[in-house]
Amino acid sequence: GAKRLVLAGRTGAASPQAKELIAELEGRGVSVEARKADLGSRRSLKALLGKIDGLVGVVHAAGTTDDALVRDLDASRIEAVVGPKADGAAWLDELTADRDLALFVLVSSVSGWTGVPGQAAYAAANAVLDAVATARRARGQAAVSLALGPIDGVGLAGELHPEVRERWATDGVRPTPLPVALDAIARATGGAPVVCVAPFDWDTWSNRHPSRLASELSLDAARATSPRAPVTTALVDALHNAPAGARRAMLLDHVQLTVSKVLGMPPERRIGVEDGFFDAGMDSLMAMDLRDRLQSAVGQPLPATLVFDQPTVRALADALPVSYTHLRAHETV
Repeated sequence: GAKRLVLAGRTGAASPQAKELIAELEGRGVSVEARKADLGSRRSLKALLGKIDGLVGVVHAAGTTDDALVRDLDASRIEAVVGPKADGAAWLDELTADRDLALFVLVSSVSGWTGVPGQAAYAAANAVLDAVATARRARGQAAVSLALGPIDGVGLAGELHPEVRERWATDGVRPTPLPVALDAIARATGGAPVVCVAPFDWDTWSNRHPSRLASELSLDAARATSPRAPVTTALVDALHNAPAGARRAMLLDHVQLTVSKVLGMPPERRIGVEDGFFDAGMDSLMAMDLRDRLQSAVGQPLPATLVFDQPTVRALADALPVSYTHLRAHETV
């Protein structure tokens, strides 16, 4: 029902998409002002807010990503991601503290809840948004942080590279259709201070990331979804049922096929069992994806550095705990 909107960003209304949106809103009888403002600058935000009379609501939707493992991050890369999102949210909270706002919405991400390989800075920034919303509500002020999963065709997550979308899907998280997401968002603004909007398959997530079950979020969701059965997987069962002399070859074959898929090799090609992964084009994010796939296959946590420490098919297969722990348990029984 708002009849006046101020849209603020670093480029104002320079993009064709922004101009199209403004024309659509004005066609609905809304007065729209597009202004330049840097959410990574307190001075810029203060100047912007000082020119807005009768402010009744804020929606903070700024965000950018720069995917890299923690070991590859430096201060400038972290600041580029954290500044506009986390600092911007904290300054908006501070600079509107004396205003009686009916709406204070922070667009966060599910990455702040679950973590996403390569997005440490982005996940941390979104966790700050969740904290700001929680603190505001504790003070009796309006606030909600929307921890969004991927929404089909919309936003940063909606524009993900196909390989990243596939990784989400493999983890049991698929894009939310836009109408469903908008309905959930509309209902969330009157609920808890932090609301996650994402269609998780918790059984798939739990099997893919057993080490993350220490998270109360994952534990509660998994328990609410279904009772947890003893950990077993198709690979473990196949190895258990195979003749003892065939197990090593089966495990080598599984690892070789998985590595080849992560490297994007066509089905008719496979990496050699002694070939180095990183010589074949694997990068650090692929290594994390490979670790997650193997973790899901063996049904138990694997070290984050496993692929870096064992960068060939043969070495990796020998290092997998399924080669002794699970099979020994089966044989004992």
